[in-house]
Amino acid sequence: MRVLTNLGMVEPVTLILKSLAKARLIALKARISLLDQHSVDRLPCTIGAPQQGLTSSLPSIEDAWSLPIPQELTTRQVTFTSSLPSGGMKRHHSLPYHNSSDPLGGAIKRVPSESDLGRIPMGQPRGNPIGLTPHQLNLLHQLQHSRTPLTPEQQGILHHLQNQLLYAKQQASLVAQQRPPAECDWQRSLPSNGYSPPAPKKTPPTDELGLPELSVHTMDFLGDHLDADISSLLDDEGNLGNLLANAASELERSDDTLDALEEENLSPGVARQPPMGASPRDKPVPVVIPNSVSIHTTPAILSAMARLSSNGHREVADDAIMARVRPPQPPVPPSPPLPKDQLLPPTPTIYVDNRKDVFTEAISNYCQAKENPVTIIRGLAAALRLDLALFSTKTLVEANPEHVMEVRSQVNQPSTENWEGDRKVWLCESSRSYTTIAKYAQYQASSFQESLKEEHEEMVGVKVEELDSDMGASPAKRRRTGLFKPLKFGTNVDLSDETKWQPQLTELTKLPQFTRVVSAGNLLSHVGNSILGMNTVQLYMKVPGARTPGHQENNQLCSININIGPGDCEWFCVGEEYWGVIYSLCERHGISYLTGSWWPVLEDLYANNVPVYRFTQRPGDMVWVNTACVHWVQSLGWCNNIAWNVGPLSSYVYKNATDRYEFNKLNSCKSIVPMAHLTWNVARNLSLSEPQLYLMIRYALLRLLTHCRLTLEGLRKSNVAVRWHGKKQGEPAQYCSQCEVEVFCILFVTKTSSNLTSPSSSRFNVYCADCARRSNPTLKAFTVLMEYSLDDLTKVYTQFSASKPETIS
Repeated sequence: MRVLTNLGMVEPVTLILKSLAKARLIALKARISLLDQHSVDRLPCTIGAPQQGLTSSLPSIEDAWSLPIPQELTTRQVTFTSSLPSGGMKRHHSLPYHNSSDPLGGAIKRVPSESDLGRIPMGQPRGNPIGLTPHQLNLLHQLQHSRTPLTPEQQGILHHLQNQLLYAKQQASLVAQQRPPAECDWQRSLPSNGYSPPAPKKTPPTDELGLPELSVHTMDFLGDHLDADISSLLDDEGNLGNLLANAASELERSDDTLDALEEENLSPGVARQPPMGASPRDKPVPVVIPNSVSIHTTPAILSAMARLSSNGHREVADDAIMARVRPPQPPVPPSPPLPKDQLLPPTPTIYVDNRKDVFTEAISNYCQAKENPVTIIRGLAAALRLDLALFSTKTLVEANPEHVMEVRSQVNQPSTENWEGDRKVWLCESSRSYTTIAKYAQYQASSFQESLKEEHEEMVGVKVEELDSDMGASPAKRRRTGLFKPLKFGTNVDLSDETKWQPQLTELTKLPQFTRVVSAGNLLSHVGNSILGMNTVQLYMKVPGARTPGHQENNQLCSININIGPGDCEWFCVGEEYWGVIYSLCERHGISYLTGSWWPVLEDLYANNVPVYRFTQRPGDMVWVNTACVHWVQSLGWCNNIAWNVGPLSSYVYKNATDRYEFNKLNSCKSIVPMAHLTWNVARNLSLSEPQLYLMIRYALLRLLTHCRLTLEGLRKSNVAVRWHGKKQGEPAQYCSQCEVEVFCILFVTKTSSNLTSPSSSRFNVYCADCARRSNPTLKAFTVLMEYSLDDLTKVYTQFSASKPETIS
């Protein structure tokens, strides 16, 4: 029973918790009764000498298992009472039992057999579910996470405990498979989502002895301490009931704190309220977890698994990485709004002079801080002695002149304006074409020469009168007369081929680890395949006025941008808490925020109290765009830029990435980063040091694994054959050909032929489970392929672990 003291409310207790508390209370009473019986009736003591003839034969294993208290505790109590004078029992605090001959503390207990489990009443805890005592679990945890090398004796103890734990799991799994399924009363009474509305506070019920019914927290506390010594729980008068009642009330008062910590830290994104449209009376459907999934982990994961099981199929039948109460939505801007004089805040800036300044943990922490949407590092290239000439237009032409690149046709406008006819608009259109590096280099050079010629003519006074009249014209007139000159922006030059761009890529390894293209601490390095422009380098070739329209990075990840020069670039950035306002403004102007091309009008942003960071990026400066930052860029001169994305290993970044992943699903927008595959690869490759990120990824693994298991069970019941397909190293993730969502592990494939006379021209279309069922309810038209086995996924889940934090350099 969880008591909410601040609200004066008590949550209704499910029948399973009642039966558990009642059963443990019955066992406690039996222990107390047996102690009283031994100390008063059966153990008369004589003064000055121990009682003789108290030896008895050891009971059998079956009899010892069914005793109400451990046999060793009874023996110690007999020895203790026989050594007392005839005045009766005195208060005595004994040390916990320890057998010096047993390195494990003499606390090894056998694993209950199936016949033993059958004798335990329904709802009563069936011993330790993992076959180890709390002392042994603590010892196992310490040995597994020891910071120093283990001695041979300690290694033997660790091996012994691991073997015993594995044996206990196998026995429990075998018993669970052999026991026929049955729906219990507590299953019928539990709401479909595991949530019940609060009820008025009531007085905790008591039994015939006047002891209150205890909560799970209280019973766990007593269970841990009863094995040490019951005599240590007696008060001055030998009254156990008062002490238990006081302990119960104290622990119940701490339940609020425990639950608050659990809701905040254990399973982020877990639904705390009923799903939309769900009724509390809905009958739950048990979630089938694979028998080989290990539950020997932290209490956080145990809570997440229990919560996942109680929520039923509707909670995990979808392939969402994180469960949530409602679909992800754009954020509400902070309240109260900022004053008008704070809508142009100073940009976070770091000045570096040498390599030592760059390779400090303080810089990485400053860049990744939530309060800094964007950070500019001045003089980075000079401090690291980067050879920026490797990325100059001349070097690129000499290296690979025929390399294909994308070109965007735009018009040169002032950076703060975006005109269509005689009105300011958000729509920023451009047409796409393709050319080679050599041809664009010619255009870039000719544009520069033309500008020099115009500047020279202006200096010598040619057409001065004409220029003055033109500069006095309105923007609308300049637009109509064509003074907004057209330009071409060379974008998305792919530098991923190491055979072509080896010197350039090698030069970038001089950067600090948290900014590198490939790094163990970069989430995108664990995707398993190349995503152009994200975990590979892209180059941009610009002339004055070239625009990168407003956007957030794919899946709201971070990005790196270095200006090669020789010209400057002007940046505009907005923090993540305000992207919901920009989303609404895009919708108001009839533009898709996710897929459209838009250039914000500053007056509109200021009118809606949106602060905008505005700064100039000079050659050699690096811009760190933090997660979920909205930004748009315009070149002020002729320059080249290189850019890529990074995903720091933090819960802050991972949460933003999964939020955008689910938001894209709702808006029929493809997520470039396959978050399901990325999550499993991170679990395969890394041992995480941040507890919150570890719990988030572990919970995501559990949901994805459960979704795969339920899908396979549904296919088996429908007699749909599943064929093994596997997944090659470096093979990209599959996406549904209908809704463009990521398809993980189980693929629904159809074969289509574009040319009936040529079977070799046929291609395969991949569908997700939802689109496949909508297309063909019986799934007879599909071939179902499986990329990963459940055994492999379960192994990854069980071996995924946390580690000690390391210093970032």
